[in-house]
Parts: sequence; structure tokens; C-alpha cells
Amino acid sequence: MKRILLPLSAAVLATQVHAEAKVGSVTINPFAGYTVSDSKRELNDGVTYGLNGEYRLTPNWAAQLYYNETGTEITGDSSTSDNYYDFKKYGFNALYYFMPESRLQPYLVMGAGNGEYESDNDTQLNLGAGARFFVTKALSVNGELIASHSTDDDYDDGLVSLGVAYTFGGKDEKKPEPAPVAAVVAAPLDSDGDGVVDPNDKCPGTPAGVKVDATGCELDSDADGVVDSKDACPGTPAGTAVDETGCRFQKESVELQIQFPTNSAEIAEQYQSEIKKLADFLVKYPAVAINIEGHTDAQGSNEFNKQLSQKRAESVKAQLVTRYGINANRINPIGFGEEKPVASNDTAEGRKQNRRVVAVISASYKE
Repeated sequence: MKRILLPLSAAVLATQVHAEAKVGSVTINPFAGYTVSDSKRELNDGVTYGLNGEYRLTPNWAAQLYYNETGTEITGDSSTSDNYYDFKKYGFNALYYFMPESRLQPYLVMGAGNGEYESDNDTQLNLGAGARFFVTKALSVNGELIASHSTDDDYDDGLVSLGVAYTFGGKDEKKPEPAPVAAVVAAPLDSDGDGVVDPNDKCPGTPAGVKVDATGCELDSDADGVVDSKDACPGTPAGTAVDETGCRFQKESVELQIQFPTNSAEIAEQYQSEIKKLADFLVKYPAVAINIEGHTDAQGSNEFNKQLSQKRAESVKAQLVTRYGINANRINPIGFGEEKPVASNDTAEGRKQNRRVVAVISASYKE
């Protein structure tokens, strides 16, 4: 039997029942119990049957009307049926439920009523406790332990009862809805701090402090293609060709007066004045980059002449770097071999002129 009852009890307790108290609901509760009478009444204890009706005033408070009858006999004398009689109790109680939203709801009982005995009536004060367990939303079982005190005769009685109740009607207690939370809208970021928010910024990452237009791009006041913060020559006329610093751009080809012996890339000391002249120019214009073009006459194979002209250009670069401290990254040596003669290779004088070095200079200057 235990094997059947225990799983069944567990299943009942595990069932999810929403038993939240409904204000205005009515509960009809028949019950049976056992009354313990004060010994001064000279009555035996007896079985009690009764009925109460309960009205839920609030989720926690309920008003109760009760009625019960108890069959008993006079103490110590059971020889005749005349010693058996019923006494009645009825009255009003107030109930306070501690957990009105729980399936199991313990409560306190307090109230007053009247007891009708064979010889007299008693005014009684009631105090006790109980618990109600909801099997379903409407059906529940409850147990109570009530102590009653007679104000007329100073008697104290007790009642233990168990009942089955049915609840109907009422309305759900409306809970206040939470106040709407205002949506927090994050302000768009301006990651580079230029005053133009990221979604509208077509030029993210502009340096701090520079002036930008409505799209977040740095200003180019003279429209020369170089932004103001990098423009060393602001206000250049429209259409003027400029270098990366925004200054006027000019391209010159300077032929150095350096002659090379046949099949040689060595620079004689007498030509150092030519190299120094080029070095001074590069110092004066630190933004200038140059190509050093090496050339040969037509004697020898094309491949040999290409290699020889490259060595001649590199010799000039080496002099600029080692003697005059020019940054090697500004100098690009290129060997053209015999491809670009400036004189006829049919004469010794013409071939001498072709064995040369040319510096192609990209120069810029401020107005």
C-alpha cells in the first residue's frame, strides 16, 4: 500500500497549481473534528460536525461564519440515553493568511461566537491556527486547531478539525504594472573628436585639432590636393602642380660634368665639385628625390653596358651618401647603358660625351 500512496502523494505535491487568492471569492467548507470540553462542564469529549463559509476580503484577510454541533454525554454517567445530547456553536471569525499566493496557505483564526448548551448559552472568544492546501484552483483541504474561552463561566474548550472546501467567484487582484522604462538611446560616437559623428564621418581618424568639413574630412583651402595641415605652401593658384608638401613642383634634368674612363665606374677626384654642387642642392631642398642615370657609349655588348652604367650611377650615389651625408632613400640609381646617347658613337669625342651621369631632379620650392 505504501508503494502506491507515496508516489501518488509526491505526484500531487509536484503538480503546479496557481492558487493565488482572489478578492471577493467565497469558500464553502464542511468539516468534521473532535471537541475537547472543559472538565468543569462535566461533559465527555465528542465528535463534531460543522460548516463554515468564508469571504476573501483581501489577499490576506478573510471573514468567516461558522456553525458546528457536537454529540456528547454527561461525564461518568452513561446508563441511560437521556444523558446524551447535542450542543451547538456558531459565530464569526477573522482569518489572516500568511502566504496568499502559495499552494499551502497557513492562517491565524480569531473571533467570537455563541455556544448553546442544554442548560445555558455561552459567549465565547476564539483563537487558533490552521492551514489550507489547494489540490486544484477550487478544491482544497484544511485543518484547524481552535481554542474557545467562555466569558460567562470561565470555561476553555478545544476543537481539532479537518475539512474539504470548494472556492468560487472573486476576481484576480490586479497588480500594478511596472512603470515603463524610458529607452536609453546611446549617442553616436565621434571616435576622432572632430565634431562629426562616426556614421557621418567619411574620413575617420583625422588628427586632433585639424579643421574638417561637414563630412569629417580635413580642409584643403586652396584645393591643390594637399590638406591644410600638410600644406607648406598655402594659397597656391588653382591648377598649379604641387608636390606632396603643397608647393609648386618643377622637374629638372641636370647633367653632371663627370667623365668616366672606358669600361670604368670610378670617379676621379677632380669631379668632386660637381658632386658637392648636387649635394648642396639636396641639402637645400630636403623634400627633393632624385634619379641618378648612368650612361655608356656603344662599345661592348648591351648587357655589359647596362651593368657598367648601373655601377656608374651607384658610384655617384655612394659619394653623395658617404661624403655628404645625403639620405640614401632619396637617391635612385638607374643604368641605361647605351640606350640614350647624346652624341655619335662613331667618334672618340662622341663616345666620351656618352660616358656620363645625369641627375634627374624633382624639386619643389616655396613662393
